Amino acid sequence: IPIYLALDLIEGGVTIAEIRKRYYPQLSEEAIKAAIEAILTILPFVFLR
Repeated sequence: IPIYLALDLIEGGVTIAEIRKRYYPQLSEEAIKAAIEAILTILPFVFLR
């Protein structure tokens, strides 16, 4: 899942359900949540560089 989608989700621009419908209909909501949590875990390190 691209970082910009995760950021959109944090800012309240989209919901997980919308992301799933639009981009990843083959994934479960749990899989999308897990991917977003993984992105959020590494994001702080990306910005610290």
